[in-house]
Amino acid sequence: GVRAGGVFPNNTQGNTDLQSVSGDSTYTAGFSVGRKIQDRFAVELEYMNRGESNLNSSATTGGVSNSWGVKANTLMLNASADIITDTPGRPYVKFGLGASRNEASEYKYSDDTVGSRTWGSKVVTKFAWQAALGVNVSVTKDADANIEYAYIDRGEFRTKDTVTRVNTNGNISTRSGGAKLGKLREQVLTVGVKYKF
Repeated sequence: GVRAGGVFPNNTQGNTDLQSVSGDSTYTAGFSVGRKIQDRFAVELEYMNRGESNLNSSATTGGVSNSWGVKANTLMLNASADIITDTPGRPYVKFGLGASRNEASEYKYSDDTVGSRTWGSKVVTKFAWQAALGVNVSVTKDADANIEYAYIDRGEFRTKDTVTRVNTNGNISTRSGGAKLGKLREQVLTVGVKYKF
């Protein structure tokens, strides 16, 4: 099947000069292959691409601005069960486990009084899981349309540990500064089509 929709990030805790991290909504799209087990149960392998979203973070110290972003590619093995099977619309529950490749972009922090600091981008692979509710509706004998709501935890994202500092005089230095990090915990709404072979 194929699926696409929107991602609505939850607020999550950050670190050091961050009080919290919240992301803009973005898109997701992907596909899955699987098989039915009896009439009620199914298993599938699902790949989803999560588009990059800008992250808005609040600082505990005075700063003019801070900016960064995150995107992800997630692979999960899902198991689902139909709650009702004898109606045109068949509601189901789904649970999945897998891994997510999370990429944080550069974190840039600037302050008119001290200059700027930049942490480099980094890619990490983390454990991921999801729980979902959805409805399949028969369109033809061999195809179903579906709508699904899922809560997805894609695990941690983080920048590099080193920070490049540029002070107001233009002097540049690089040192260990502690990574900026957060967690991708999101609500996702998608629509899709499933084909039966």
